[in-house]
Amino acid sequence: MAEKRLRIVEGRLNEWRVAARQVLNVLALGPRSNEKYKREVADNLNRILLKLEQVQQVHYINCSFPAIEAQAPDFEMLSWDSLSSSSWFVRWSPSWSVEVSLGYVALARVSTARAMQRARMAYCTLLLCSSKRP
Repeated sequence: MAEKRLRIVEGRLNEWRVAARQVLNVLALGPRSNEKYKREVADNLNRILLKLEQVQQVHYINCSFPAIEAQAPDFEMLSWDSLSSSSWFVRWSPSWSVEVSLGYVALARVSTARAMQRARMAYCTLLLCSSKRP
């Protein structure tokens, strides 16, 4: 009986994990968002590099941030205190790359990035937080 209940709870937890992964991938990591991130990264990187004394010119910055559903972040719940407080372990290894040319021979390319992070999330819905809104 207890094993059956455990499987049911694990199944529901996995459903939430899959839903969170899909929502994040659609809202925060979809093609439209990634285009915005590419522009922001390129603009900020250009500004930062030009502040360096050794860099006199940035020839180009090429960012590739493809939106690939199979590379969406994966979540594992570590603890659940309440609806407004939970801890998660997040794994993410996107196939994003950034190329920067600082001169005729200088070329830097970053093509492997991985993120593994523990995150503590606290959120509330409008119903729960309506009394705290200004």
